[in-house]
Amino acid sequence: MPSMHDANGTRAQEGTQMHILVQQTGEPLTLSLIGDQTYTVELYEGDLFLSQHTIDAKSTISIGEAVTQMIVSPMQGENTELPDTYVLDQNYPNPFNPSTMIRFALPEASVVQLDVFNITGQFVGRLANGSMGAGWHSVEFDASTLSSGIYLYRLTAGEQTITRKMMLVK
Repeated sequence: MPSMHDANGTRAQEGTQMHILVQQTGEPLTLSLIGDQTYTVELYEGDLFLSQHTIDAKSTISIGEAVTQMIVSPMQGENTELPDTYVLDQNYPNPFNPSTMIRFALPEASVVQLDVFNITGQFVGRLANGSMGAGWHSVEFDASTLSSGIYLYRLTAGEQTITRKMMLVK
């Protein structure tokens, strides 16, 4: 049966959720799991949601210095399969005000860049940058300081580049 253990040996049974407080020494952490189940990992800085990832025994995620806690939950139901192609979903909601979620999938561990541009092609911000494990990932785009309009978001991972557009309405 798949399981997770924390530093004290506490075991999380299949079908349970584990809330983990992260104390880092300045070095990025790598999370990997053992077993045949797929998990979602939500990363937080304090109470601020940073991103969500899908991970199984074949993948890992790198946890940056800003992360102070994570929630690891076993996935249940139909959508536990890892993707076989690179996918960049349409943001949700769209149109949005002031924030939206952008979800993407990686068929294998990849170096990822997720950038946002305004309609004239000017760089607005970088939402993801670095190595990520295979699986589904979600990041939040907060546009509270931006003007209404159409924005483009571009995922570059492996040999793939995928671009979509989204609309901010204030």
